[in-house]
Amino acid sequence: MNLAVNGLRRFKIRQRLLLFLILALIISSVCILLVTRTVAQALLKNYLYNYLKSSQEEIAASAELIIDEINMLAVRLTVNSELYHLFNQKQLSFAEREAGFRQRLDHLLVHKELVGAIYIVDHQNEIYEYAPVGRIMQQPDLLDVGQVKNASLPLWGAIKKDQSGDSYILFSRKFHNFYTGESLGYLFIYVRESALNNVYRQIAPADSFSFIVDDRQRIISHPNA
Repeated sequence: MNLAVNGLRRFKIRQRLLLFLILALIISSVCILLVTRTVAQALLKNYLYNYLKSSQEEIAASAELIIDEINMLAVRLTVNSELYHLFNQKQLSFAEREAGFRQRLDHLLVHKELVGAIYIVDHQNEIYEYAPVGRIMQQPDLLDVGQVKNASLPLWGAIKKDQSGDSYILFSRKFHNFYTGESLGYLFIYVRESALNNVYRQIAPADSFSFIVDDRQRIISHPNA
């Protein structure tokens, strides 16, 4: 301290004032810089949070529209009296029933950009396929049937592939008409994973990605699926 005081005494008063002024400017500049940096970081963090929150909410809303469309398709199928009449005609061969099944689904105008395939697995474990995209799919297996058989609600989550490696999210439920009590077995709808990816690409910020997990924390939709 004494050395600093003695050092200052060597300067003239005008030089001392100039030195104090320079020090004050340096200190104030550093303080302003720190405060500005802190405020800027807080504003940027708040902006990013709001932006990501808004994007996530928009993605969720768009995904819910897709889910609602699949649920409505499932309802239309399970209350379709023509399908029950077709499958209850035991005199028909398997090929005839499957051909009738495909013909009736063609008339339903299934959204091909969203749905890759629809399967009915009857109580004898016979699999009836409708694949409007014209690709060979991984069909539902006994594990898929067992899971939906023991479930009280529709299921989402398993991933299926086609011959080109494209992914489909499996929606499954019992094929049961709540109005008449009739049952054909189990319904499986293959939802195009690309339909969800299109939603991500249109909404998600650049150089980022979004994905969906189920209630068991399993990733069921991801850009790299």
